[in-house]
Amino acid sequence: MIGVLRAVCDDAGLAHALNRNGVRCGSETWTAASVRRFRQRHGIAAFDAAQKESQGLLTGEEAARVLGVSTMSVHRLVQGGILPAEQPAPGFPFVIRQSALFLSEVQEAVRRIRLSLPRPLPADPNQLKLF
Repeated sequence: MIGVLRAVCDDAGLAHALNRNGVRCGSETWTAASVRRFRQRHGIAAFDAAQKESQGLLTGEEAARVLGVSTMSVHRLVQGGILPAEQPAPGFPFVIRQSALFLSEVQEAVRRIRLSLPRPLPADPNQLKLF
């Protein structure tokens, strides 16, 4: 999990994501320092902004800015299988390749979002129907 996310998050960002998702560091919460120690102990390289840029990697929020849509729209595109992304576990940030933003199906979905045309939402088995 940390190995995937370190491609787009620094140690503080990783600590935030781990804590937000209830992953514990023993009995303590994660800090940037504890993430750094974990990475070093397991031979995981640190976040490298230059490497992230050269590999064309984006978070969901960054992809949303590039596409000119909301972060929730990006999440829906990923959940709908339209936008390829890697996510180490549910609730954690997406890792999206910038090249995927230019796929024709992604561009068409973004066009529809911008025009506010009907688009499918992910099915939620817990949601009740009004009509």
